[in-house]
Amino acid sequence: MPRNIKQYMPVAVLLLLMLMFYIHNLYPAFNNDDSPETITAAITLGIQHPPGYPLYTMAGKIFYSIFRLPAAFGQNLFAAILAITALLYFYLLFISIKGTGAFFKITALAGVAILGLSGPFFSQAISAKGGIYMLNLIFLALCLRSFFLSDAGAGEKEFNLLYFFSGLSMANHWQSAVLYAPLLMVFTAFKNLKSGEWKPFLKAVLFFFIGLTSYLYLLIRARSGAVMDNGAPAGIKQLFEHILRSDYSGEFAPLTWPVIFFQAREFYRAVPASLFMMWPLAAAGLVMPFFGKAPAKKTWLILTGIFILFSVSVILLFRRFQDSQCYYLPPLFLAGLTACGALSSLLAMKKRLITAVLAIFTALSAAGQGYFSSERFSGRDNYLSYDYAMNIMKTAPSGSVYFAASAFDIMPLYYFNFVSVYKPDFKDVNSTFLAFAWGIKQFAEKFPPVEMTPGKPGLNTINAVRALSRSFPCFCGFDNTAAAKTGLKYTQAGITLLTRPYAGPDNSGPFFDVFRLYSIRGVYNRFFLMDTDNFRMITNYSGAESNYGNCLLGAGLTGRAIEAYTRALELPYNGSKAGMIGNIFRAYKRAGIKDTRGVMLKQAK
Repeated sequence: MPRNIKQYMPVAVLLLLMLMFYIHNLYPAFNNDDSPETITAAITLGIQHPPGYPLYTMAGKIFYSIFRLPAAFGQNLFAAILAITALLYFYLLFISIKGTGAFFKITALAGVAILGLSGPFFSQAISAKGGIYMLNLIFLALCLRSFFLSDAGAGEKEFNLLYFFSGLSMANHWQSAVLYAPLLMVFTAFKNLKSGEWKPFLKAVLFFFIGLTSYLYLLIRARSGAVMDNGAPAGIKQLFEHILRSDYSGEFAPLTWPVIFFQAREFYRAVPASLFMMWPLAAAGLVMPFFGKAPAKKTWLILTGIFILFSVSVILLFRRFQDSQCYYLPPLFLAGLTACGALSSLLAMKKRLITAVLAIFTALSAAGQGYFSSERFSGRDNYLSYDYAMNIMKTAPSGSVYFAASAFDIMPLYYFNFVSVYKPDFKDVNSTFLAFAWGIKQFAEKFPPVEMTPGKPGLNTINAVRALSRSFPCFCGFDNTAAAKTGLKYTQAGITLLTRPYAGPDNSGPFFDVFRLYSIRGVYNRFFLMDTDNFRMITNYSGAESNYGNCLLGAGLTGRAIEAYTRALELPYNGSKAGMIGNIFRAYKRAGIKDTRGVMLKQAK
């Protein structure tokens, strides 16, 4: 076997094992996040929510066109392959910094295992949307490699590659690259401009803009009838608004201490806690620049600076009370490098006791991370999002209109409408899009005219539901409080609300008996319930059963109402049992059952 191939066999075997581990834990369909939208965009060449992710969409389409795998599985697998590629570049970046000695290769392999099995990395490696963040890590590694080579005098080629990879990174997920990419570009530009020659710099800038050209995809597809056209960036102004997320300008809260503390906790969960027992080594590696020697001191100082820049910027800029661990993947990637740096320095001491302790320490850390990640984040049996949308699709008959209220009901419907085409004449309306002129325009292209005003999504939704209920069975994903504002009467139909004109004045219309939860796979899984978004989705089931019981009780069907209330108690629920038990009290009282207290105690167990 040639020497240059043989030396990469250990990392190749490790990465193959990691890929098998990821495949074993892939989502069978899609995660309860933006993954259904990501899958749909790749398969149909659609446009995702701002900033659009055009580069990843085209890459996903190419992967699908070559391998022709089932849509959801294929895009999840694509994310896993990108994760393996990111780990490979992690390995190559580290040995390019430290050298190809045995100690450095061993520590690089340890870093690959620790990073690849960490919770935030693992959770994104098995889900289609996570592929966007994996691609971002690949570009981060490529930018750092080109920067270090260019800084060491490698020549114009690496200078151009740095700018090109920076442009690609900005075109993939500019929110993550907007800080480190310009910083690296400015450092190299100053060094190259000292000679007084502008041509190499201008050429590098050209490569940067070439990297950004994938954004033209949004303009082209918006003008060519993409079936999923979020944001409709068909003009130059609309294109820039889409890229810069102008429609999301109000998504962040003011910078307050509670917000800072929440994001600081997210940082702790994403980096120190995720590195498990390796965090002390990572922390030691972060302070190495202040005690090392040149030229290594400069390299590690840059890595430490970018780590701090990433961490502080996400804490200060991502001002939401929302899980944001995916945004901390670059700091986690860099912390993995610094942990390897500290580990290699300790191994270089060639003390048997230290080597043995570190070997046990690293093995336990990797094993602990792998076990925790596979238990906590595995998508192996997670059909929650798929089943939630399927419950909606099976409840609503052909020709229906569904008004979605949130991402976790509209995102999977994209998949069912545009990829699997489950019901060709089923139409959905994203209520939040009715706040924007482009969303109102798209609505007008599918439905009869309805009076709407940009900036008033609530009022526009009310007007739309009122108007369409005269002609279509209208199902709604919002709650009873929001539904009451339409002035229409509703009945519970599965996990949706059905407008009264089609339900009948006494709740006994043609769709009254359609209520059924067609699938509730995984709703009792304690790890699924630990996720905030999953918990909100799952508890909608018990709320729907309880509301259905109210409808039955109002129609005089007491026995069936008791059955519905009982099912609600058996499902995971949000809040106190008192309200649900009170419902059963009322039903038993109406049924004339005297031993209510005894029955209630039994039901409450």
